[in-house]
Amino acid sequence: MPTALYGEMHKIIIIEEYNELCLWNDNTQTYIHPATGSSSAIDLSLCSPSLFLDFEWSVREDLCGSDLFPTFLHYNNKGALLNIPKWTFKKADWYNFKFKCSQEINRNTFKTIRENRCELFTSVLHFIAEITIPKSSTFPKKLHKSWWNEECEETLKQRKRNLNQFKRNPSHENFTNYKIEYARAVGSFAETCEILGGNMSRN
Repeated sequence: MPTALYGEMHKIIIIEEYNELCLWNDNTQTYIHPATGSSSAIDLSLCSPSLFLDFEWSVREDLCGSDLFPTFLHYNNKGALLNIPKWTFKKADWYNFKFKCSQEINRNTFKTIRENRCELFTSVLHFIAEITIPKSSTFPKKLHKSWWNEECEETLKQRKRNLNQFKRNPSHENFTNYKIEYARAVGSFAETCEILGGNMSRN
């Protein structure tokens, strides 16, 4: 290992230990040289120890037109990302709601209660609402990619094939072919979105 490179690595280790930082990298390559096809992990992802176990670090296999592979952080605590359920009043059983209110909330309900009547009223009303008014799902809605079609799928596959060909046989020509295919893919996606947007505006 070159002395200069070793010195830079030593500096990074000192900074990491001095500031009590954690390194997310797992030896996955994050950079590919456009001329030689050689790869390395020149991008470092550091974080506080309090966050280290909350996220999962990963590298995308597709360059997306760059010479750097995109890196992602995925939040592990999926439960914290759940939506807060909301009352779905449009689907409520108002007839049953009104009937139960007349049965459970009347003069007899509070006849023997001298204190905390407001809390009792709220508790009973909430109980009735729970069994007569549905709530929205806590799971986030999955967005449908209406602009994605077979042409987009084939264009993406061809782009990946060109990238794999460059990895197997690094050359300027193969890298150029990959860049051309990437530009074609971007144009195809943009054209599809434009057509879809035009149809939506006409409708």
